[in-house]
Amino acid sequence: MFMSNESSILQDPHHDQPTITELEHQFQTQENSVKKITDQITTQELSQNLIKTHDQRLAHADAFRAAKKNLQNSLKFIHEKSLSSSSGYHWGQLSCQSCAAKNQMILNAYKEYFLAPEPSAWYAELSEYRDEMNARFQDIKSPTKQDLKDLHAISRKMLRKYVLNYVRDLNLSNDTEISNAISSDMAQEISVEQLIQKIYDLSEPYFPNPDAKKLIMDLQATDISAERASLYIKYYCMILPDDASQQKNFKAKYARMFENQVSHDEVLTAMRKEAHHLNSQKLNALHKELSELQLAQSAHLKNKARKAEKDQRIQNRELSPESVHCNLKRCAIKLNPKEENLECALCDWLNTKGSSKGRFFYCTAEHAEEDFDNHDRNEHQCAAGDRCLYYPQAGSPGDTSASGICASCVQSREGTYYFCSEDCYRHNIDWHANRYHIFDYQREDTNVLEYFRPLDNMKIIP
Repeated sequence: MFMSNESSILQDPHHDQPTITELEHQFQTQENSVKKITDQITTQELSQNLIKTHDQRLAHADAFRAAKKNLQNSLKFIHEKSLSSSSGYHWGQLSCQSCAAKNQMILNAYKEYFLAPEPSAWYAELSEYRDEMNARFQDIKSPTKQDLKDLHAISRKMLRKYVLNYVRDLNLSNDTEISNAISSDMAQEISVEQLIQKIYDLSEPYFPNPDAKKLIMDLQATDISAERASLYIKYYCMILPDDASQQKNFKAKYARMFENQVSHDEVLTAMRKEAHHLNSQKLNALHKELSELQLAQSAHLKNKARKAEKDQRIQNRELSPESVHCNLKRCAIKLNPKEENLECALCDWLNTKGSSKGRFFYCTAEHAEEDFDNHDRNEHQCAAGDRCLYYPQAGSPGDTSASGICASCVQSREGTYYFCSEDCYRHNIDWHANRYHIFDYQREDTNVLEYFRPLDNMKIIP
């Protein structure tokens, strides 16, 4: 029990100055600790977009500083009152009523400091803290210095838990050094101040930029909403010389929200939502533009291919012999291949695709029809050979609308392989690709059948 004036919880500074200094040191170190916590939390929120905790953690620091100031004012008032004549007669005995009243006032001041019903207090959501602190206060019958030490010990223990929870909530524990620093064994071996300092030092590389660090420091220097709003505007909404008009309008809009003292969390949520919407619009526009470019490129390539076919056809005709016989065996009529003649449209198309079979001409439609079966059987054989779905026929009788060549082989210059139908091509693609494709034939985009289409300048006679 400490009931005498010399042994009261808060002694006369003239008699026991070190006690006052020790208390001031505890206040200062604890304030610095919470300040560093708030600093680093704010930094991580800026860099990791944890916007829901920014205003809350900043409020924690404000509430802590206010509580500390109130405690200091209360202790100063109690001390000055104890020196005045109004405090009553001091007996100098263990049963001194003046000392007992003074100690009780000091205890009440600490209870207000440790258990103030402040929703922004750092311990507001730690029910374990309130329960343990209330239980310890209830055990105090006559306040002693040991009681104060115990209360400080509870506060520091819970502050340690607050620090560890904050680190885990922000996923900083993914860093090996930080993870080691907050491990149960190591965290218990060092003081709260050392633990906070270590985490702060290890987390500094996570600062997104020097401006963010300055913002955090400046936020701690004021609790005036208008001044903090100006800091947010400077950090988030400063208009740069090379900003586009859309960016300027965007920043001006949210600068006004900060000026109207809308909370940081609410403004950033709105900023991110609009930025996401604008980015989505921009991406959609880019996708549309890309799609249009792809369509234009596809049309260009098709036109280029048709021109190449036409040029190849002209070149082939120029290189053709002066005369050719009608393809019907019994007909001896000679034809000029450079003139307009009846010929097999499929063979002519294959010729433009690089086939070495050549072109087949007829002097009359009757001769072409008479020779059709023989010509179709000998010249339109499916590349699948005896694996063809229509074997031993050359393909679906009289139907070439679904026939074509393996586009992959043409592109890779492996050759011109004609298939009688899409079904036959799909049925034999593995067998064919294993033998002729020089790339990954299992890729779907490499297995394409280019359908037979008569040349644009060719008239089809039914």
